[in-house]
Amino acid sequence: MADKARAVLADGLLAGFIGYLVIVIVITLGDLAQGRPGFHTAGLLGAVLFYDLSDPATVVSPWPGPVLAYNGLHMVLMLGFGILLAWLVSVAERGPDFWYISGITLVFVLLHALGLPLLLPDAVTAGVSPWVMTFATTLAMVAMGAFLWRTHPLLRSSLRAQPD
Repeated sequence: MADKARAVLADGLLAGFIGYLVIVIVITLGDLAQGRPGFHTAGLLGAVLFYDLSDPATVVSPWPGPVLAYNGLHMVLMLGFGILLAWLVSVAERGPDFWYISGITLVFVLLHALGLPLLLPDAVTAGVSPWVMTFATTLAMVAMGAFLWRTHPLLRSSLRAQPD
């Protein structure tokens, strides 16, 4: 594997892990603020996705199976998203001609990531606020973007050098 590809993979995995942690922390704090157990949302989503739960009121206390299943899937998706973002940054670093490709792809992916919680079935939204999930996703994207912005000085300098 070439050094550039290795660097993109490492940056992407770290960015994805940062995004995953931000979402876990925000969702857990949201659960605690609403007087629910810390992993209520993860347990509910895991039970809906993997255990065919249809009534969220039956989830009083989350058990490890659905929590681990959901968090595992969520981590894999965030790591993949982090790798995609790192790749888009590496493409954008090639020059202004590639910013358009990276920007359009990024906007397309981000709109889908932000809209996904709003498409949850009513059985889930009765127990989980899609707005909290959208807020957590937005914070995760900001954290991932800040990490990649900080670790890619070539991108920063090339953006600053461009005329408006």
